[in-house]
Amino acid sequence: MEHKSISQLDRMRASTNVIGDAEYKEAFQNVSHVAAEILSRTLGPYAHTTIIDDGSYRYSTKDGWSIANRILFNDALANSLFSFIKTISFNLVSKVGDGTTTAIVAADKFIRNMAKTDQFKNVRQKDLLEDLETAKETIIQMLKNGGYIHTIQQDGDMEDIYRIAYTSTNGNAKIASMIKQIYLETHNPTIYVNIGNDLETTMEIQNGYRFDCNPIMLKNYTNTDTKEFKTDVGNASAIFFNHNVNYVTHRRLIEEILTMVQDAPALRGMTIILIAPYFDDTLSGAINNANNKFVANGLNPPIMMIQVPMMNTVQKHFYNDFRAVIGNLFLEESAVEMFNRLKDPDKFTDESQEAFKDNFSNLAGYHSCRELIMDYLKPMDHCTIGKDFILVEKYDRNSKDFKEVFEDAKKNYEEELAESAKRMTDLDRTFMNASMRYTRICGKMGIINVGGASELERKCLKDSVDDAVLASRSAYENGYVAGMNLSIISAIAACKKEFTDSQFDAIYDLLMKSFMDTDMEIIRNMMPNWSDEEIDKYLCPVFQRAIQNKYGFDLVREEFEDPNHLTVINSVMTDIEILKSVVSILGYSLTSNQMISMTRSFDRDVFTKVKESEETEKYYRIGKAIAEAMKDAKIFPDVEPLVIQRDFPKNDIDPGFFQEIDPGIYEKVSPVIEASKKTDLNPHEKIEIPEWDKRQETTPFRADLGPTSTGDKLPDLGTTVCHTGGISSVTYDKTSDVINIRDMDQSNH
Repeated sequence: MEHKSISQLDRMRASTNVIGDAEYKEAFQNVSHVAAEILSRTLGPYAHTTIIDDGSYRYSTKDGWSIANRILFNDALANSLFSFIKTISFNLVSKVGDGTTTAIVAADKFIRNMAKTDQFKNVRQKDLLEDLETAKETIIQMLKNGGYIHTIQQDGDMEDIYRIAYTSTNGNAKIASMIKQIYLETHNPTIYVNIGNDLETTMEIQNGYRFDCNPIMLKNYTNTDTKEFKTDVGNASAIFFNHNVNYVTHRRLIEEILTMVQDAPALRGMTIILIAPYFDDTLSGAINNANNKFVANGLNPPIMMIQVPMMNTVQKHFYNDFRAVIGNLFLEESAVEMFNRLKDPDKFTDESQEAFKDNFSNLAGYHSCRELIMDYLKPMDHCTIGKDFILVEKYDRNSKDFKEVFEDAKKNYEEELAESAKRMTDLDRTFMNASMRYTRICGKMGIINVGGASELERKCLKDSVDDAVLASRSAYENGYVAGMNLSIISAIAACKKEFTDSQFDAIYDLLMKSFMDTDMEIIRNMMPNWSDEEIDKYLCPVFQRAIQNKYGFDLVREEFEDPNHLTVINSVMTDIEILKSVVSILGYSLTSNQMISMTRSFDRDVFTKVKESEETEKYYRIGKAIAEAMKDAKIFPDVEPLVIQRDFPKNDIDPGFFQEIDPGIYEKVSPVIEASKKTDLNPHEKIEIPEWDKRQETTPFRADLGPTSTGDKLPDLGTTVCHTGGISSVTYDKTSDVINIRDMDQSNH
């Protein structure tokens, strides 16, 4: 087998921004290994905290997603690859709030375990992924239908909710207690999590309808110590727009409202709240200027603007519900046009006026522009307006409008719930939005205000609280299973037992081992000095009992748990989403073999590739020379073992050369080569290779390297290649272009 110097074609490949098969797969696996190694330390009740330093503040956390979201690699390729893993993890967290660490670690364990077996050597990767998908769906069906799920009694003591939240927050009893208390008082899984301004995290129960929005310049209107605006104190009325408000079309309407506030006794001192999806800058500026004139005269600003999200169907539903709770009508674009015609009738011909009335008969009864405004301007009582919300504390639940939106929300929720159960799907956004809409309109919910010493600390704690809220909600609506991956392991074993002739046995085995290996990391955090054998011995009865009888295990008390009385629990949807995420991560690993990077530095990468290739070529010649020298020296198996250091140039010597020279020598040299390629060893660790060869003869020998290009500097290998027995060092004499090998007695050959 002849080695070729780097070719023009190789140089051309290196000059692209395409990351090829070998580099891509190696980089992906390395990124997976590093991320899993970091995150595995957060697993379990005995996990240590990770300190996050943003340059200004430092705080500690055990939340997997908070840590994963802040991991950065100095290598651009590694960051790009890790972004795939983070995207999958974010989808997991956004659905069920928990499981990031388990998914990343289990996926990495699968990749490592698959590399150790030849079972899939001749299987096409596309086929392997399809089999993985099928096996995944089979396991999910077993989890859902195999008697693993326990339901939460919605009128019970909510201890299960506490345990779910406690597990999700990695042992934060305070947050878990808050979530439990909210469930006890509201029986509403919709919990708002805000970033507060205090050191302490607090909770409150709100009665009423809460609507998310964006009050513009709220600070100019606040009338409470809490920097909020209460309409009962401020005497407010509102107009609801179902369209964007702009200066050209709505200028006259706003001017009329300002005049009415000054002239009409009933409106004097009132705050008129305009609520719309959007106000253009020109109109907003004009309203602010008008408000400033009132303030300069010692009066309250008369017009408040509130923007509402209305970009999609869900947001439109929420906005309509809010309008119905207040008891207003939407001021539509046709009503604005009618106002403009009534305000300035001379601009319109009689024919156009009549045609307009014919097309909009519902507006034909208005005779003055003020009459139209008063018909759409309704009192806004019992409301609190905060920086990002409106809370309607009291409202008429018996009004026709409210009953209509309430029944619509309830019907939509029940339909989505039935459809979800029918398809046995996860908590998708459609169902969650329907559920949120229904629980909001029921009118009672909890709020958690997250505190902390810094903004970064509060934000990361909020991430953890968000996870716990989602995990609790998922368990509340879907049920829970035994924690510590035991339900997944048991379900996989049940699939193997039920489908005895399954073509997926090898995949089942790999998945099961991957989750078992993940549990080993939990024990490793508990007992860091234990060996793998000791951990295996500890976990073996846990896995056996879980597989046979669906038992759980309390790691803190070190007790087995009856399947019907579990305390260490997960939402069933968490386990399902973890399984899905594992397969998704594996999909990237199995089906992708190259990457095009639009941010890659060409010059640097080309230089690196060429340099690496040239170095490999040099080491290649050295390796060949060593092999030939060994052959000439007639090295035979004899006495003591060889000790090889880890800084022996790895991947530089092609075994094919040894086979080509002498198969017998290859058999003896191969352990050294394989040992030199290991990447999971300490860089300065020495490896003992038994039954090595000791050179019996001390016949001098030399090996020519052949011609070298001008300027080549082959490295001095010093004493880093091997020692004991016959060979002490290997060096290169540049003058004579000869490899020199020294005996243990320092004789030169």
